[in-house]
Amino acid sequence: GMWETKFVFPSEDLAMHGLKEPELSALVHGSILVQDTRSQKCYAFLHLSLQEFCAALYYILEGLETKHDPFPLFTGNMKSLMELKQIDFSVYLVQVKRFLFGLVSEGMTGTLEALLGCPVPLVAKQGLLHWISLLGQHADTITPLDFLDAFHCLFETQDEELVHVALTGLQ
Repeated sequence: GMWETKFVFPSEDLAMHGLKEPELSALVHGSILVQDTRSQKCYAFLHLSLQEFCAALYYILEGLETKHDPFPLFTGNMKSLMELKQIDFSVYLVQVKRFLFGLVSEGMTGTLEALLGCPVPLVAKQGLLHWISLLGQHADTITPLDFLDAFHCLFETQDEELVHVALTGLQ
């Protein structure tokens, strides 16, 4: 939904992704999803930050392996990063990006692997480091707010080694 600026999901759309009535009921009772008051066949996340977190978690675990266009954060094309800022939707993607950085830290990666019982791919971490390196390579066209955003993202990792690696190319 985040990639398509979608915040309310018909049950048919969710069923196509493997979420049927038992799972939906569990998510509603677990206070993750709520049913739309206008249509009992539509669902939304209880709070937008839950959707942003789930989008980041999905992207960490599977997003890079899908056939969809990559999330603009990971492209090598700085123009698409600049265009992203012109969309009102970008405020939501800022939070997804920060969740992404938090999820790739060494401590969180280990926790996720233990909880989910599967390894967390390093591709997302490499993509985030690449994005930071792009900021350094294009420092003359990047605004101070872009750098501030990058530092907020790096702070989210709470991972000294990752921050050191990310900042090696920045002056």
